[in-house]
Amino acid sequence: MHEEEKFTVLGAGTDFRGKMQFRTALIIQGRYEGRILAEGSLAIEDHAVVKADVVAKSLLVTGSLTGNAKIMQQVEVLGTGSLIGDVIASDIHIEKGSTFRGRLSMLKDPDSIDIFSAAPDQLKKLARE
Repeated sequence: MHEEEKFTVLGAGTDFRGKMQFRTALIIQGRYEGRILAEGSLAIEDHAVVKADVVAKSLLVTGSLTGNAKIMQQVEVLGTGSLIGDVIASDIHIEKGSTFRGRLSMLKDPDSIDIFSAAPDQLKKLARE
């Protein structure tokens, strides 16, 4: 996340379930289960445990994410990070020592589609082209 970007933090003591939708960046340090729709960036920090399907601008995982992710820009799984699920993204970086288990589809032209409103079939087609 960029320093000038506004963000919200769900702290280490947070245990939240449901659907979250937001425009700015979100940092999760606690536990979350549900669905996340984000126009901004999402960071899942060390020791955070997230079980959710995610749609976001970018994704940084140093904690644990179990669920599918549709990301407009970059996915980063770093250090102790673990991502278990299928990913659609335009760029991905998986650091040595982190965990990724799932399928990966690369968006060839992320500017040509709005992943927040696109049907799953549209995303799959774009990823295959």
